[in-house]
Amino acid sequence: MKATATTATAGTNTDEILHNINGIICREVKIEVKKVGSITIMEATAASQDELLEMACATEEEIAQSDTEHLIITSGDPYGAVLWPAASAVSDHLLTIVAEDYPSKSLDGLTILELGTGTGLCSLAAALGGASKVMATDFEQVPLRLLEFAASSVNREPADGESEEDRRLKLSKIETCKCTSW
Repeated sequence: MKATATTATAGTNTDEILHNINGIICREVKIEVKKVGSITIMEATAASQDELLEMACATEEEIAQSDTEHLIITSGDPYGAVLWPAASAVSDHLLTIVAEDYPSKSLDGLTILELGTGTGLCSLAAALGGASKVMATDFEQVPLRLLEFAASSVNREPADGESEEDRRLKLSKIETCKCTSW
């Protein structure tokens, strides 16, 4: 199931951009990452986070009766739609310290596997940092759909010296995979 989305601008006091991704209202969050600049991830709003938590606590009977058009939480972990501070630190580390270990001083030619992608910041950073392939995994569909949307729809603005086509090509290196067990 690919992400379906609608977009709106919230409230008059903010320029917050909201997206409805398979029934989950998310906001765009811009994060500065060393060596690649600004990356936009999708994070569930507080109200949607509450809904995800309710889904995680739902009984099997309630899940069976739910609307199948919208994503549901099947493993009991509703936190993949929240940006964790460690994601920024890992992204910066990957693009600076790890990349320095390679002759190209970048991720060129590497395949990156991210276990538990969450909002996908690390996968987006790896792809924009030049990785040949990025496999983002999670055991929930929600974070995978948020990452797919972020990669295909909201990170189109090229960085300095980069064409729109180069950026699109880099982001197309991201694949997602739902894991059924760890």
